[in-house]
Amino acid sequence: MTCQEALRKLFADPQTHLRRDAVYDALDKAYPNKPWKRNTIYLHLIAFSINHPQRKHHRQTEGKCFLFWNGDKGFRKWISEQDGTWVLRDEGIVRVGEECVPEQSISMVLTDSDDPTVAGPISLSIERDLEECLTQNLGMLEPSISLYRDGRRRWTAT
Repeated sequence: MTCQEALRKLFADPQTHLRRDAVYDALDKAYPNKPWKRNTIYLHLIAFSINHPQRKHHRQTEGKCFLFWNGDKGFRKWISEQDGTWVLRDEGIVRVGEECVPEQSISMVLTDSDDPTVAGPISLSIERDLEECLTQNLGMLEPSISLYRDGRRRWTAT
């Protein structure tokens, strides 16, 4: 089971409202041997929340969101009829205007409950994270090692 599937199952009931720590506890209880760490779970909460301002860093989830972020109240299942439709634009996450309702942009508000270690733009892609880590620390692997992309040398350890 993937983290996304576990979150879909956890939030299947529209009445379920959980803050981030409660999500961690619920997944720990339901999946004691889960392979995902808390950071992965938090990134999935952001990436699949239709209106979370930091979703702008997870463009690959456009059209796949199933959660709604309620600020300090936490997360719940997204109900488009109730919560409206949100899209990702250059200026951020925007609520699509409905009859007599103008488009609304939302901005990120950090509170004590937000984890500052993951508040920046972070990729869900393990491969990209690994690539970045390797390129920054090539010399630790082997002196004078080079990495190539598309047949061209991109990075060399110094």
